[in-house]
Amino acid sequence: MGESGTILTSTNASTWTVATYAGTPNQLYAVAYGNGTFVAVGQGGWTVTSPDGVKWISAGSGATVEDLNAIIFAAGKFVAGGKNGAIITSATGTSWTLASYATGTSDTSDNLTAITYANGRFLVVGIDPGVSFTSASGTQWTQGGGPNDWEHLVALAYGDGVFTALGQSGIYTSTDGVAWIMQAQLFYAPNRVAYGNGLFVAAGPAGAMFLSVGGTNIWTTIESDAAGADLNGILFSSGLFVAVGANGTVLTSTLPGAASLVPKMGWTLGRFAPGVTDTSDDLAAVAYGSGKGFLAVGHGPSASFASTNRIQWIESIAGLDSAGPLYGVTHYNGDYVAVDSDGGIASSPSGSIWTPRAATGVSLSSIGAYGGEFVAVGDNGAIYIAPSAVPPTQWTFVNSGTKENLLAVAGGNTLWEFIAVGLAQWETRALWRRMAAAAA
Repeated sequence: MGESGTILTSTNASTWTVATYAGTPNQLYAVAYGNGTFVAVGQGGWTVTSPDGVKWISAGSGATVEDLNAIIFAAGKFVAGGKNGAIITSATGTSWTLASYATGTSDTSDNLTAITYANGRFLVVGIDPGVSFTSASGTQWTQGGGPNDWEHLVALAYGDGVFTALGQSGIYTSTDGVAWIMQAQLFYAPNRVAYGNGLFVAAGPAGAMFLSVGGTNIWTTIESDAAGADLNGILFSSGLFVAVGANGTVLTSTLPGAASLVPKMGWTLGRFAPGVTDTSDDLAAVAYGSGKGFLAVGHGPSASFASTNRIQWIESIAGLDSAGPLYGVTHYNGDYVAVDSDGGIASSPSGSIWTPRAATGVSLSSIGAYGGEFVAVGDNGAIYIAPSAVPPTQWTFVNSGTKENLLAVAGGNTLWEFIAVGLAQWETRALWRRMAAAAA
């Protein structure tokens, strides 16, 4: 369902038919099934009902003229919520009553976006900062709690004893709907989330989809085959996840095993430990030190983060006084070595205590190590080389033979060869290569 009251029906989630009914020009935003009736809600407090999903009858709810964004059937009744705190209930889907808020409840004019039911009570969340409400009956509501004072919640699901809510900045969980914990920060804020067979699956803009077992802090990016279309809704029923979105997009995935939800090369979203600052810095490079862990550096001055498990990251900036963004990092022979946009080179045996080793005066973009040498590259074809002694203090300028900016460098293959690449005539090309010291 969607714009201009459009409704599509399917018995197998593969073949879809446009439904026929006494239509409404209003947009429809959500649908639920219960008591032998489908009920859809949408713009202007409008509702449409159907006994079979094929033939629909359209009418205003009579209880509100506010847009209705979400609906659920639970505890023997339909409950719908929407703009300006509007919540309406109905046992049949045709006769509706406006719910009330308990005395002293604040934020009762908030825009409500999602609703669920678990453990004998309804929970509704909204896009106004930190808002949620709970109700045992669906007819009278009391203030719940939000994850913070600024997060806007847009979707909600329940499973495995956990409420999972999607916000504009991340994914949150709660066992009671009052106290919330951030579990993941996402580049794309998902639009909707569903639970089935032990899995939470979230769908969002540009076909983005994420999966978590139990709603924990490990959310994995998954393939969606949405061809970049925004995904606006998702549900789980009869062993199927079904996601819908822009341009008539409909996606399905069978379970058990979420066999068609193939992770993108096993990628898992990391998160920052509580209290970490600069979490919005652009990250430019990452290195791994055997027995030490991962180190990522970024474009915020002195931005550096460390992780021993790839999932949780902490700040690691002690002693690294870099005036410019960090563009490259590597690990070799017991040392992490990083370069920055002001030409600085620093090293650290742990990734936390750093010592300046060189000031080249040229913006450096990348550093590599192989065959007994460190090689740093940068603007105007600049290349600096140092033996991989600990610490690497002796850096020597090497004429690359080009004035093009060098963007990356790596060493390897059977020839122990370094190759640096950059942009030449708007193409990425290998602009310099050198036999490593160990093979010379």
